[in-house]
This record gives sequence, C-alpha cells and structure tokens, in this order.
Amino acid sequence: MDSIDAGLFLLLIGVGAFCQTITGFAMALIIMGGAAALDLALVSFSAAVVSIVSLVNVIAALRHSYRHVDRRLLAHLCLGMIPALIAGVVLLGFLSESSQTLLRKILGGVIIMAGLLQLMKPQPWAQRSAPLYASLAGCLGGLTGGLLSTGSAPIAFFMYRQPIDFEIIRATLLSIFAVSTLGRTLVISAAGHITAEILIMSSIAIPLVLLATTLAHRAAPYLSDMLVRKAVLALLILVGSFLLVS
Repeated sequence: MDSIDAGLFLLLIGVGAFCQTITGFAMALIIMGGAAALDLALVSFSAAVVSIVSLVNVIAALRHSYRHVDRRLLAHLCLGMIPALIAGVVLLGFLSESSQTLLRKILGGVIIMAGLLQLMKPQPWAQRSAPLYASLAGCLGGLTGGLLSTGSAPIAFFMYRQPIDFEIIRATLLSIFAVSTLGRTLVISAAGHITAEILIMSSIAIPLVLLATTLAHRAAPYLSDMLVRKAVLALLILVGSFLLVS
C-alpha cells in the first residue's frame, strides 16, 4: 500500500468512526466498502484492520453507556454469534485464496442488504423475542462479521424490533460489536493472519478513531441523526452496487 492509498484508507477509518458514533452502525461497512471500491487493499487486510480499530471505537463509545447493557440479551446473542464468527473467518481464508472477485461481490451484496435493512423502520413487537431468535440473529451477524467484519445489520435489525428503551438497544449493540470484534481479532491472531502491515496501519488508525469518536460526541447535539443516517445509507447502497457490477 503506497502513501496515497494509506492516506485514503485512514480517511475512510476516520469517517467510519465518526458516522458510527453518531448512528450506532456503519463503520465497518464504510471502511470495507470504500477500500474495496477504491481497490486500496485486499478484503482480508481491510477486515483485520477494521476488527482492531472497531474494538477501540466501541469501547470508547461504551464509556458513556455501559450501564444500560442488557446482559441477558447480550448472552443470548453471543451464544449464536461466536461459533458463526469462527466459521466466517475460516470461509474468508478459503475465499481469499480461491476467489477475490467472488469475495468482493459478496461484500457488495452484504453492504446493500445492510443499507436496505437500515432504511426500514420496523415497529417493535409487543413482547421480547424468545432466546432462540436472539441466538439466530447473533448467528447471522457472526457469519458476516467473521467473513467481512460487517456483522451489524442483522443484529441491529433484530434489536430495533425489541420493545425496550433506545439507550438499552444502543448500549447492547455496542457491547455485541465489542465481543464480535474482540473475538474476531483473537481468532485471526491465533491463525497467524495478523501481519506487521496490519499492526502498523492499526496503530496509526487508533488515535484517529479516538479523535473522530470524541469529535462525533461533541458534534452530535448539532447534527440530525436521521440526516447522517440517510447520507450514510445512500453512500453504502451506491458502493455496494458498484462492487456487484464492477
């Protein structure tokens, strides 16, 4: 990766961290989709960096809301997510060696699906879902999280259907993303897939993520969450469409 590509990659990380702090999602989608569309790095490289920097972002964001986490719901989500996360990492290793083109198209499809799910405005159900359904949502999120480090969409869609307070939803989502990114980082580290280039890029990006998160918290009262959300979703659908047809 030359200096221009590295600069663009870091810019994507900063924008992704800012948007995720405002909206609660999209950091991984912005980085993965932008890097693939601009041909900045391999999908496996981007996913590894996203895992590390996303963990920093969600931990920084959780400082303000960890008391609102629904621990029982978090446990049910993790029950399905963790095994699927490992399977997703294994699948990524296979596709990285056999078909980068197919991997890019899968990424494009996942990004479009995530954008469309976020565009929907699901009405909360009358009562909470059974633990089995929480584990199934975690399984879907874990598979795409392990494969592409972008497992937020199915879990977020499930969470917003639950008849619970928004602060609890947001804090629990951040917690499940923290578990997902930490788990993915540990799995790829154990497999020996963390290279020196990944560590260097991540170490440069971490201060940028912290800065973007702080700026987003300060800017949040002056920004329309809905406006930022719609802008991000429009961008994601465009990027996903480009990856599918390119």
